[in-house]
Amino acid sequence: RLSVEQMQALVLSQQYWPDGLTKGDHPHLRLPAVLEDALAEYGTIYAQTRAKRTVDWKKAHGLVEITVQLQDRSIPVMVSPVHFAVLNCFTEGQEGAEAAPSRRSLQEVALRLGLPEALVRKRIGFWVAKGVLREVSAGVYDVQETLSALEGVGSSHVEEDIEYSPGLAARGPGEDAVCAGELEACEAAVLGM
Repeated sequence: RLSVEQMQALVLSQQYWPDGLTKGDHPHLRLPAVLEDALAEYGTIYAQTRAKRTVDWKKAHGLVEITVQLQDRSIPVMVSPVHFAVLNCFTEGQEGAEAAPSRRSLQEVALRLGLPEALVRKRIGFWVAKGVLREVSAGVYDVQETLSALEGVGSSHVEEDIEYSPGLAARGPGEDAVCAGELEACEAAVLGM
């Protein structure tokens, strides 16, 4: 269970949202119950303390800090909620160490999360590069509990996810400065409240 005390939310009035957040989120994204429950609880508490205000969550944005526990290793990572949701599809319902890893197809995961297959493929690719998932046949993946001596764990970064976040267009060379300017303006507005 995720408690409200473990959450850190950045609350912005809609007038101050950067352009990247004003565009659509993934409207049908279904996060794992643990995240959905925590967001609902936080929203309820926020509505009680801030009369006449509600929270509209951008579910695909943000970071989730987790430690992936496998048979022969632990991998601490900070990932987007979408990455967490993808991995959760493979670990849901596993009880104890004897439980067989879940095998899921790309289509099953995309349908379960309500996301486009192309986006899910990229997020699964992140977990494959980390050595957490492996492709057992074309488009079918399962949890890779152990690494053999010949298999290495690739490196991948959350920054790759930012490029494909909903509402953010692929940035050109000069657009990083524009995004930085938007973030600074947003920060100034928040600090000035």
